[in-house]
Amino acid sequence: MTGAQKTVPHGLCPAAIPAGVVLLLGVLALMVGCVHLRPTSGSTRLEIRVGRPFVIAGSSRPLGWGRYSHPVLWRLPSRCLVLLYNAHGDLPGSPGGQLLSCDGGISWQELQVSLGRERDLWGCIARPDGSCLVYSREMRKSGGEQDRFLVAACTVSPSGEWGPRQDIEIQFGVPLDRGELSPYGLSVPNGRLLVPFYGPVGREEKYTVLLLASDDGGRHFRTLSVVARPGDAPWGTHGPAEPSLVRLPDGRLLCMMRTGSYASYSETGGSAKMLLAESTDGGRTWKKRFFPWPGVRPRLLLMSNGVLVCAFGRPGNNLMFSTNYGRTWRREIRLTPADARSTGYVGLAEVEPGKLLAVYDLYNTSPRRFWLWEPPQERNVICGVFVTVQRRR
Repeated sequence: MTGAQKTVPHGLCPAAIPAGVVLLLGVLALMVGCVHLRPTSGSTRLEIRVGRPFVIAGSSRPLGWGRYSHPVLWRLPSRCLVLLYNAHGDLPGSPGGQLLSCDGGISWQELQVSLGRERDLWGCIARPDGSCLVYSREMRKSGGEQDRFLVAACTVSPSGEWGPRQDIEIQFGVPLDRGELSPYGLSVPNGRLLVPFYGPVGREEKYTVLLLASDDGGRHFRTLSVVARPGDAPWGTHGPAEPSLVRLPDGRLLCMMRTGSYASYSETGGSAKMLLAESTDGGRTWKKRFFPWPGVRPRLLLMSNGVLVCAFGRPGNNLMFSTNYGRTWRREIRLTPADARSTGYVGLAEVEPGKLLAVYDLYNTSPRRFWLWEPPQERNVICGVFVTVQRRR
């Protein structure tokens, strides 16, 4: 890895990390503060408090796009959090950066766990019995068949113990050369596990999103349905991609997807409007609709208080909220300015009832316009911020 990694606990004195970074993040926090959202339905409103951002990990010098970037955040048993991030560049394969927090995101340490290759964790599905199925990003063809793949995985017990490696077998039913599982899956009341996948199907160049299902605890997955095809998002450049799935209390499934950009890819460019799909029959059929906000790798999360949150970015890093399970949305929280040097990928987890931890990246960042003397050197950092969300009547 280029550059030195530092893990910094929340609340560490400012002298422990470059003062310029602290100053910049402090200014960003002051820009957000406390926000009262107008009702989205009935008499419900939200009171949202955004804490001061803090540095979780970072380099000692600027590394450009794709390092200390693209964060993924999910929960393990015993209230632990796993944070993954790109350590070797924006390339295919496992992210390479792995951190663990067992105090709600306040302090972090290296997570020395692998499923086959070094630091190759990717996704997590919580099972009904309290255990988790953790899996790798790498898919391997099985027996030369074009529709059957293997993915390395293991089980983490309800008490937090990591089990031996196993292989998940996925039968897509359609020929594939490549693709990617979502890092966030879910379980439904009958014990079925669901996880979205996206990739080019057959000889198509643009992406299709499939919903995969397992009825044996995650040993075997098969394609349950096609969530969205390239024709469902003609305004984007690469079709439906980077899906995020959530199950609502009434049994509905929502799947939010990236669709690309309006022009060729650019680090400084924006993104196309997203696509939202809804299923009322357990994921067998889907209704799709244009979603009027742009974004990359959206992250849907249903909080314990019933508030539905979507984290997304590019431009900036943002949170939007729904108090009626996705029928209407309000975009009110910008975690960073729209012109911040960031990939726009946001990780999100509820660390305690009504309290979120959002993580995002900044690259080649130095607060030069706020510095009184010679500014510090630019850095790449992964930042975290706590956000409390309360419903009011």
